[in-house]
Amino acid sequence: MDEANRNELDLLVNTEGTCPHCGKTATLVEYLLAARQAAVSDTAIACCPQCGHLFRHELQQGRMTFGEDLTESLLNDQTSPEADTPAEQPDVRLPEENENVPELISISEDPGEIPEPQAPENPAPQTASQSSDEDEQVQEIIEEFKVSPDAEEKEEPVEEEMRTCPKCGRSIPARANFCPYCRKALRENRTLNGLKKYRLPAAIALAVIVIAAALIIYLPNASKRRSYNLAISLARDGDYQQAVQLFSELGDYQKAARYVQYCQGILAFQEGSYEDAASALKAAGKLEEANRYLAYLDGLEKLAANSLKNSDYQSAAEDFEKAGQISDAAAMAAYSKALGAFVSDEPDEAVRMLNDIISSNSVASQFLSQARQIIGYLSAVERLESGDEKALDDLADVLKNSSGLISRKAGDLGDYIEAMSYYREKKFYTAMTIFNSISDFRDSQKMADSCRQSRPSSGIVYRSGSSGAVSLTIYDSSDGDDMFVKIYNASDTLVETLYIRDGSKATAKLPAGSFRVALAVGKGDEWYGPVETFGPSGTYQRLLLTGSEEYYKFKAGKYTLKFNVSNGNVNHTYTDYGDV
Repeated sequence: MDEANRNELDLLVNTEGTCPHCGKTATLVEYLLAARQAAVSDTAIACCPQCGHLFRHELQQGRMTFGEDLTESLLNDQTSPEADTPAEQPDVRLPEENENVPELISISEDPGEIPEPQAPENPAPQTASQSSDEDEQVQEIIEEFKVSPDAEEKEEPVEEEMRTCPKCGRSIPARANFCPYCRKALRENRTLNGLKKYRLPAAIALAVIVIAAALIIYLPNASKRRSYNLAISLARDGDYQQAVQLFSELGDYQKAARYVQYCQGILAFQEGSYEDAASALKAAGKLEEANRYLAYLDGLEKLAANSLKNSDYQSAAEDFEKAGQISDAAAMAAYSKALGAFVSDEPDEAVRMLNDIISSNSVASQFLSQARQIIGYLSAVERLESGDEKALDDLADVLKNSSGLISRKAGDLGDYIEAMSYYREKKFYTAMTIFNSISDFRDSQKMADSCRQSRPSSGIVYRSGSSGAVSLTIYDSSDGDDMFVKIYNASDTLVETLYIRDGSKATAKLPAGSFRVALAVGKGDEWYGPVETFGPSGTYQRLLLTGSEEYYKFKAGKYTLKFNVSNGNVNHTYTDYGDV
């Protein structure tokens, strides 16, 4: 490299400037190489190698100063039908990355900005041919920078006119902006007064050239840059399907793979596939907009837990507030606060907020349904506390169809209502068990005591229809247990029941036909009525009347069944409690 070229390279690699758009600092040669890559050959125009913005520049006191931002005008000119080479579009940005991401649910109008593309830390090795090409390109920039013409002088051949440097007296091209020998500035807009002279060793100069070439190799080409920017614009406009297609075609270009996950996550969210949405949005990385969706999903998860801890609902409200303008996030935050008031025993506040949500119809149907159930529950409780016992029926209906949250909030009251329902169905043993579990609530202990029924006298307890010509007498041995007998016809319909006290007998009056007999055996002081009989402490059997068959055909006449005695004529098989 001759002395003139070395001096020019010295100027190019030691003069720095800070981009007004992105704030990144680069050298003059980097700005000019990036401009050439963007198909801009005018050395009076610099292109930021980081963000791709184009500016007019001047050299002052060893640094670059920037003037008008020409990005939009130059790119519009180069992408018009008359332009020979399309220029790169400036990056459109999606959200910057955040450091804090929730562990863990419509859509924002502005998805934010994409982080700026960064040069790779370890550029791939450069081939000999690439190095030679880039050497020539840098040499061309040196030559062009020395003799960059004004607009009115572009058509004149460089060799036609020469001039003498007013400082060193050497012959130089008339169009030169500065003297390549003594650095005398020859244009007012390229003032170089006070610029220091630096000389680089040849090895360092070569290294600079290699690094500059590597930057060029890794700068996104114009075609991919345009596709990337278009995909970002589509995502910003809400066309996530098309954005996914374009990002997928870009492969590993910049952040394309991550934004495939981002767009797919939003599509899953819009479809209500919240688990898929959470998985995709997490895979997208630490993006501000992804964080909003993840906060929404986290709020939903906390609501689904139906916790009675008010802090959980307050935390859910905070998550929905972090979601910003996404979907019904604001309404869901208000709904979470209403649930918090409900579980914190603030019924008036809960009813007020839930009524507002219902009237505005601002949340999904399942949440509106729960809001109505809570209001119905609170209304029935208020009536019950004022002495309206009919409210128990309304509370039973609410609890039967309500969510787990209301049942858990009802607590002992819910158990009491459930026990009363079993009591009315004459399932006295089940009712007694529940009443005993809440013995200190209302009159639960009194109700539990009433569930033990007085045992009937020996004889018929229930008969379906009139008596018949079949007389069936059943004997019980004196073993300390009573018996309750159920007789079913061939259609398995209960036709008659008998209670037989210990050591006694009872006679059934049946029409002629086929019947099966089942019985419960237990202590008389553990009698819970004809539905649950002796409870789980009893013994339950099905009789085998002919030795192996349950059903036996009775004709008109008298029959006797004896069991648990030495001359008994009946076998039996054991069955489960209540299954007789």
